[in-house]
Parts: sequence; C-alpha cells; structure tokens
Amino acid sequence: MLETLLAMDILVLVTFTGASLLLILTPGADMMFAIASGMSGGPKAGIAAAAGISVGAFFHSSMAAIGLAALIFKSIYGGFAGAMATRVRRHAKLMNKISATVFGGLAARLALS
Repeated sequence: MLETLLAMDILVLVTFTGASLLLILTPGADMMFAIASGMSGGPKAGIAAAAGISVGAFFHSSMAAIGLAALIFKSIYGGFAGAMATRVRRHAKLMNKISATVFGGLAARLALS
C-alpha cells in the first residue's frame, strides 16, 4: 500500500486529499443533529449527540466491513461460507438497528437531562 501511495503523482494526491476534506467538512444530517442538540440542550447535549453519532458510525462501519469480509470469504470458499455470509448480514442489520436505537436514545436522554 505504501508503494502505491509513493507511486502517485503529487498533484493527484493533493487534489484527492482536498476533495476528501471538503466532503468530510460538508455538514450533513448528523452534524445538524449535533448542532441542534447543542443549541437546545447546551454543550453536554451536543457532546452526547456527537458521541452517539460517532459510536453508531463505528458500529455501522464495522458491520459493513464484516459483511464485506463474509462476501469475499464466500467467493473464495463457496458453500459453507454462503450460510455464514447470510448469518453475518442478518447480524449486521440487527446490530445497526440496536446501535441506532440505543445510542440515539442515550443521546436523547443525555440531551434532556
């Protein structure tokens, strides 16, 4: 991976980094939620909302990575992996629902307290 990075043209790397930063800094629904929570409930509520969003994003990314790993495993090893990939996808959906519910509720509870 380091060889690939070093082989890139510096202009391409700088352009990609700049575009990535611009996309990261563009406010979305999660940022608006954190700002609104902070404005209505104070700094504690804003931090709680941001923490809930971050933890939810972490779980979502982790479950997506596990699902992708299961698909790669399935494509390499076939049969048994197909059943495992289905179980992993179901688990990922369940974890996404749980994390969104739990951490959204925690953020709301901290915002209201």
